[in-house]
Amino acid sequence: MAKSRDEGLTFTIPEILRAETLVKIEGITPLLSNKFGEKERNAILDKMMGKPKTKAKKDYDPEKACWQKVYWIDQEKGVHGLPVSMFKRCTVNSTVFFEKKVSKVLFNTLWFKGQHIIDGLDLVELKFKKVWCREDVISVNSTSQNKAKGLTHRPCYEDWSCELSVKYASDLIKLDMLINLLNAAGTLVGVGNWRPERGGDFGQFKVISYE
Repeated sequence: MAKSRDEGLTFTIPEILRAETLVKIEGITPLLSNKFGEKERNAILDKMMGKPKTKAKKDYDPEKACWQKVYWIDQEKGVHGLPVSMFKRCTVNSTVFFEKKVSKVLFNTLWFKGQHIIDGLDLVELKFKKVWCREDVISVNSTSQNKAKGLTHRPCYEDWSCELSVKYASDLIKLDMLINLLNAAGTLVGVGNWRPERGGDFGQFKVISYE
């Protein structure tokens, strides 16, 4: 514990202690992935650059559109992933159900780490027993009084799981509290599209082991 003296004032800076745990989570409900596609990214960039809007092509392929929304770790080997940031955001957001003031503290005292950096994203490897292309009806113009309807196609994972490496400030948050918080986050917030936080019930999970 260090002390500093400046112009007669004394203050104490406590040592920040770090600990790390490996947490395995298991999906309670199916998970919907929805990676932001290259087509959508280019459309936003073109608009920012003032380029004229091009007409949409009529050759939409549902299967192709679906698999473009996968966070691929290794497409040739069929290895899928998820951004580890989803789980940190999920965990921090769950605090609104308990104590809103601690969300900022948790954001600065939890560090989630994935296993692969792909296109600048830190990804955890996603294990699953089945993945298929799910079709859903969505609103495509939320500003219109008569909302237009469209179809979206997303990969849907069943019986999914992954491992999270979590570092935390152990003098501010204890391991049992962290595990309880992850379980609350998995039930009340979830990850992916149409999760509880967004009015659905997909992407819920629970902690099955930690070390």
